[in-house]
Amino acid sequence: MITLRELYRIGHGPSSSHTMGPRHAAEIYLQRHPEAAAFHVTLYGSLAATGHGHRTDWAIYSVLGEDRTTFTWNAHIFLPFHPNGMTFSAVMQNTDMDEGFVVNQLLRTVAVIRKLGDVANEIGNPSLRYNCQEAEQAMLRDIVFTPSLYLVDSCPC
Repeated sequence: MITLRELYRIGHGPSSSHTMGPRHAAEIYLQRHPEAAAFHVTLYGSLAATGHGHRTDWAIYSVLGEDRTTFTWNAHIFLPFHPNGMTFSAVMQNTDMDEGFVVNQLLRTVAVIRKLGDVANEIGNPSLRYNCQEAEQAMLRDIVFTPSLYLVDSCPC
């Protein structure tokens, strides 16, 4: 028999649907790719539009780790299978090749740019916030779409 506590869960943030589902998807993806050095998550639709305020990123960070997870926010794109979709990609462990070192440094730079954007938002500088988001997305596009990187399948969740 299912208890009430099992049936009804208390979520995190102002919108449980924007935290519990993404957190569960991140848990599944981490189980499939425990060897990953880093993760990239792309959020779509209203999940991307309200995800930061509803703490979707926080829910995913709590599973995958803030230091090794980056995001792309595509509020204007709606996936056909669900309007609040997301995809996950894993960057594999560094090898003794120089490429792994470069990817790791780029991901660290993206994390710094993301934090700078958060600070810009806190001090009320929307122009700097926008520039940081653009720089972050451009760098991630370069990482994700470079065919020689060790990317694992992109999981639509």
